[in-house]
Amino acid sequence: MDSLSAEARRLTAAAGRPVGDDVEREVARTLHTVLADPEAARQWATGRLGRLPEPVTGFPGLAPGAAERLAAPPAPAGAERPGAPARVTDLARARERRHREDLARAREHRREAERRLRAREKDLERARDEEARARQARTAAGHETARLAAALEEARTREQDADRALHRAQDRLREAEEAHETARRQAEATAEADRAR
Repeated sequence: MDSLSAEARRLTAAAGRPVGDDVEREVARTLHTVLADPEAARQWATGRLGRLPEPVTGFPGLAPGAAERLAAPPAPAGAERPGAPARVTDLARARERRHREDLARAREHRREAERRLRAREKDLERARDEEARARQARTAAGHETARLAAALEEARTREQDADRALHRAQDRLREAEEAHETARRQAEATAEADRAR
C-alpha cells in the first residue's frame, strides 16, 4: 500500500500538483479500505466512491483463516496441503504424468535421431569410399589416355616417315624402269644392226 500511495504522490507531483503527507496517508487508507471492504471496492471500481471510507482493520471480508493462508508461502508444485481440494491434487498428478510422458517422447525422439545419424554416417562412409574408387579409376584412365595419345603421335610420325620413304622408292622405281626401257631398246637396236650386216 505504501508503494502505491507513494506512486500516486509521484504522479501528482509530475503533473504539477504535488500533495502533502496527509493526502498520501489518505490515499493509503483508501486503498487499504478498498482492498478490505467489498462494498467500498465496488464503489471505487465504478468511480462512485463519494466519500472517504472509514478505516478498516484487517480484512473483514475474508473467511476465517483466509488471511493466514494468504500469508503462508506457496507450497511446492504437486505437494498436497492439508485440506487441499482433490481437484488440485489431480491436476498436479496429471501435470506430473504429462511431464513424464513428454520426457519419454523426447528420449525416444533422441534415440531415433541418433539411429538416423548413425545410418547417415554409414551412408556417408560408403559414398566417400565410392568417390575415392571413382577418382582412382579416373586417374588411371587419364594416364592410359595420355599413354595412348603419345603412342598415337609416335605412330603418326612413323606413318609420315613411311610415306616419305615410299615416295622416294617410287621415284627410284620409275627411274629404274625408264633406264631399263632405254637399255632394252638400245640392245634391240644393236642386235638388229648386227643381223643386217
